[in-house]
Amino acid sequence: MNSSVAFIDDTKSSSGSPGANKPVVYVPTSAVRDNAVFVMSEGRAVRRTVRTGIVTSLGLRIEDGLFGGEDLIVNPPADLKDGAKVRRRQS
Repeated sequence: MNSSVAFIDDTKSSSGSPGANKPVVYVPTSAVRDNAVFVMSEGRAVRRTVRTGIVTSLGLRIEDGLFGGEDLIVNPPADLKDGAKVRRRQS
């Protein structure tokens, strides 16, 4: 029995040019609604449109729209609006 395997190099950008690398970002699927997520910035919810990829054990891959390191609102309420005041939940 034979098998062929092809590996995809995530270190190249979609244009294929080296040097345009960006981190791979995964988020919980509950954070994405209508192709957008909310991040917290200066006490406000900021809506960001994202382009999603595959779902893995790490979560939903974000192809475009997040850079990594943002304060993501993981399970936003349905009535959350862009610019609404938000605060970090105390654990």
